Amino acid sequence: MLVPSDYLDDIKLTAPIVERIETIIKFYEDLLPETVNGIFVSETKDSDGQTIYSSLWLFTQQFICEAHDFLTIDSFDSATLQDQFKHWILKQESFTLGAATTKSRMSLRYTTIHGSTGVLQASGLNCEHLHSVLKEIVVPNTRND
Repeated sequence: MLVPSDYLDDIKLTAPIVERIETIIKFYEDLLPETVNGIFVSETKDSDGQTIYSSLWLFTQQFICEAHDFLTIDSFDSATLQDQFKHWILKQESFTLGAATTKSRMSLRYTTIHGSTGVLQASGLNCEHLHSVLKEIVVPNTRND
């Protein structure tokens, strides 16, 4: 599972972004009956190589949560996690597990049994973390019926 402090160090976020993430974690931990035990920052690179942050994903034992456009607005949602995924699609470019480069890109799209969808995106080293989300959270909670 992604440990927030290690993860935030790995993807080299600025102090204001880390503070915003900590605020959102506190919001969810106050709201939900359990602690956040993993996060994922969904991001892409623009044509100039600048990082564009789209959403913050948080994971607890029972919930998957998303803070949409987390740097600019307060728009939050959550859903139960256990056995909720119906279908997922992973697209990757220039990525080899354990050897992400600055050219690595990854996108994970999912659909739940209720028809909800989500998209998580990553570049560079963050692709390693998105692979962990797929392996540790999405795949074990994908229904096979």
